Amino acid sequence: MFGQGIYTSEIANITAGARLENHSTFGTVFVPRLGATKVMDRWHFKFLFSRAFRCPSVGNINDAASSGSQVVPEFTQVFELESGFRIAKNHNIVLNLYSIYVDKPIVFIPTPQSYGNFDSTGTKGFELQYKINGNWGYASLGYSYYNASGLNQVRRYIVSQDGSQLSAFAPHVISANSSIKITKKLQINPQAIWHAASYTYSVPLNSNGDLTTNPVDPFLLLNLYLSYNDLWIKNLSVGLGVFDLLDSSFSFSTAYDLQRNPMPGPPRQWIMRVGYQVPL
Repeated sequence: MFGQGIYTSEIANITAGARLENHSTFGTVFVPRLGATKVMDRWHFKFLFSRAFRCPSVGNINDAASSGSQVVPEFTQVFELESGFRIAKNHNIVLNLYSIYVDKPIVFIPTPQSYGNFDSTGTKGFELQYKINGNWGYASLGYSYYNASGLNQVRRYIVSQDGSQLSAFAPHVISANSSIKITKKLQINPQAIWHAASYTYSVPLNSNGDLTTNPVDPFLLLNLYLSYNDLWIKNLSVGLGVFDLLDSSFSFSTAYDLQRNPMPGPPRQWIMRVGYQVPL
């Protein structure tokens, strides 16, 4: 059962909702959500609180039972606080603070292959974004940061060298994205994403026979896409792009001890696209 109510006033607009669900195995669960928004001249504010739950899948339950254990639902609690300011026409800056807490997270256990609940995990951090748009197109620049200190209690996620990090996730990420109209029909879409130094699980094992987290160097992904609309005939478009222009040779880091090395990412890729939109 789900319900939601909206209240508007001069002080703030408030949205409240909740979900009540009865599971044949895990019983009744109640998860509320609350949001409040306010616009003041060139400022806007937003507060969000939500709880959520995830029941184990049939595969989770069966794998846990095969190893003689039992897995139960995990619960997530999220707080967000956002503030934005319109610097000038078509220029906006937004700051979002968040805290995510997961109680009894369902975690994969590689040996023997199973699933189990650990104590808790989570992160806190913020995201900052600047946006500009106009008749020429749009552009955005963002920075994100997280910290897991005092929140992550899952041993399989812990980075031994830095307790504030989670394996496979860079604590600092800078991104830039844009779409620029060169002519009425031609536009270019540059994109850049920079990942700070992070850590990943990998083999071989250490002297105690345990997997360890190893450092991952910072890397920069540059993507570029060029498109031309109404080529020769109306609604016919063609595009040419490149993914990972610098051929950074990045790998997909391992978030927990899967007892395998990180998977190598794709090399530089060239993309060509031809499309036609049928008028209706």
